[in-house]
Amino acid sequence: IYSLTLTLYRDCSGIQVSSNANVHVSSATCLQEFWINLPLDPTSGQELQQTCYTGPTTCSGGNHFGVQEWIYRGLINLPANCVDWEFDYVLCCRNNAINSIFTPGASTIYVVATLNNTIIPKNNSPVFSNKPVPFLCVGEPFCYNQGAYDVDGDSLVYSLEIPMQNSNTPVNYIPGYSETNFINTTSGINFNPLTGDICLTPSSPLITVFSVWVREYRNGVLIGSVERDMQLIAQDCNCNPLPVEFGSFEIYDKKTYNQLEWMTLSEINNDKFVIERSFERIDFVPIGSVNGVGNSTEMMFYHFEDYDNINKGYYRIKQMDYDGKESFSEIRYLN
Repeated sequence: IYSLTLTLYRDCSGIQVSSNANVHVSSATCLQEFWINLPLDPTSGQELQQTCYTGPTTCSGGNHFGVQEWIYRGLINLPANCVDWEFDYVLCCRNNAINSIFTPGASTIYVVATLNNTIIPKNNSPVFSNKPVPFLCVGEPFCYNQGAYDVDGDSLVYSLEIPMQNSNTPVNYIPGYSETNFINTTSGINFNPLTGDICLTPSSPLITVFSVWVREYRNGVLIGSVERDMQLIAQDCNCNPLPVEFGSFEIYDKKTYNQLEWMTLSEINNDKFVIERSFERIDFVPIGSVNGVGNSTEMMFYHFEDYDNINKGYYRIKQMDYDGKESFSEIRYLN
């Protein structure tokens, strides 16, 4: 039995999300084909933090572009061991604001994951800690790390591939754009296939799409893959940088306590982090604090142990400046 997760990102000015998602499951070699219905996770609907915009977005009644994360999750019992299990999902339509492909509002989204469970009956796919909707500022250097990790310790290899509309039809890029040149830059796109890092400096505003494949190997054998169909938003920021730029935030069940780990990419005037917890995602209460470094342009790593709340709960990190100003991380849930 496997746990299957599908994550979608919705433009808040677009259509509403469904309460469930149908995923197609198949294996050509084992002559298997069926569908699984995944229910919507009750923790869904979190809005993604933008580069430095602080006003109301379309997710909360404003006019500025906003995006929410929606997660579908369920259990699946694979009836056989097959080398070519595929889990694919199709949805119409893409964000009509995309301006690097033709007719985005009529272009479907197709994503697929694969699994070979003949050699290794039990395997975990790579998990991503960074959201696939990066916000960039025109003229400012930007590096994006997929934040992928594999709990089994398998080797991961990344590649840029063209986003698909179905198993045979790719998106139709406007001339000048492609799967490896999907945005206007000052000096090109630098992609690292060993780490998945993408570094560039956007030269003009653009909303674009591209696809990253992560293939998973164990002892040199391909045992699975996951596709990320990603949207990238380059915009004129004209605002002050965020006091803290979070790179990741994860929670781990250590049996006798919950361990929170987070990383920052930069810090400005940062006094401390206040860890807050909630059981119903409404009222958050402080449970501890960790000092910040003040100012930094390097990656800084932090951790906190919660011994009072075992195995469940919502967490967020409140960052506080020396002058009392506050900002917040994304919310994480542990069950």
